[in-house]
Amino acid sequence: MDNLTPRENNNNESLENISVDKLERVKDKADDSISQAPPEEKPSITSPGFEIGGMGWRIGAFLIDSFILCIVGSILVAIIKSAQLNFYGWEILIGLAIAVGYFGIFNSSIGNGQTIGKRICKIRVVDKDANCIDIKTSLLRALLLQLPWFWGFSGIPTSGIEIYMVLFLLQTVVSILLGLGIFYFFIANQKTHQGLHDLICKSYVVKADSYGSIIPQPITLTNKIVFGILSIGICLLSMSIFYFLFSIVNKNKEVINKVTTRVESIEPVKAFGFTYSMHYNSSHGSSAMLTVNLLVNKMPSDPRKYADETVKALRDSLNNAKKINSFTITIIKTCNIGLAGSTDSLVYFYPMDDGNIRADKVRAARYESSKFGFFNFGGGVEIDAKTGKDKE
Repeated sequence: MDNLTPRENNNNESLENISVDKLERVKDKADDSISQAPPEEKPSITSPGFEIGGMGWRIGAFLIDSFILCIVGSILVAIIKSAQLNFYGWEILIGLAIAVGYFGIFNSSIGNGQTIGKRICKIRVVDKDANCIDIKTSLLRALLLQLPWFWGFSGIPTSGIEIYMVLFLLQTVVSILLGLGIFYFFIANQKTHQGLHDLICKSYVVKADSYGSIIPQPITLTNKIVFGILSIGICLLSMSIFYFLFSIVNKNKEVINKVTTRVESIEPVKAFGFTYSMHYNSSHGSSAMLTVNLLVNKMPSDPRKYADETVKALRDSLNNAKKINSFTITIIKTCNIGLAGSTDSLVYFYPMDDGNIRADKVRAARYESSKFGFFNFGGGVEIDAKTGKDKE
């Protein structure tokens, strides 16, 4: 009874083959469904209503706000110039105060987190819960954002060229590092576009109708390393340049002090600097030209006399004065508040002959220029070196 007939054996083999085929088809379908399944999505760092403002909108809003501030700055510079007000080099603080006040007040809860530019571009500044930041935080954020522009390349008025150069080095390094942090993290933080000022103040720029919240993201190790390497490189480069410039100044310190004392006895100057350049001409041999820039609080009552005395002081102080073929004296009166500025210059060119001034060959020119943000406009005319009047 236990032995199967040949026909029964064939039926059993057929059933086994059918079962194996079905199992293989089921397995193939399961593999296909797994391969076609959508990839697992990473959890969002924001709630559905919290939308980060786009990079382009932020840049556009900043350009609009900058344009508005530059118009205000130009009006203020015109008033300062017409009233002949003198801030002795500290006028840059006026521009800084205006910019910090504008961005600080409007980007806070007082202005609903929106400057004029942000209102046009429909974005605003908030905290992690989409609430406007308070006025203190907003003012700090604005100060961090504006310092690189206003403080970075404006020398602090001080006595002593050594102190001035050390302070200028510190200003430059701190401002470049701060500006680098704002720009680098703004680009590197793809999810939030937080610059260094936003990271410090824990603020975000979002679309105007955003609500909800965001999970704060830590700075990645890669970004920390890259920013650290760039910062070290900038510090080393700045110190190298400073050492080179300081060695030049130290070498000419005696001449600088003598000339500064001489010209300040005529009328006080706000700052003093000069550049020395040697040119070689194959047909006439080598020639030397010394250029002096005098930054004054106000234009001298007799600028020609001022320039003459400066040339005489240089001639008496330099050991190689007889080798100098010409002096160029530029007297500069400027008002720069960062947002805008105005510069008036008188330039006197003195040909020299064996250390003596060729008075009949002295030429002069007057230049006027205006600054609007990054841009400078202006021009100059030749004037009579004796009378200071325009030549016809």
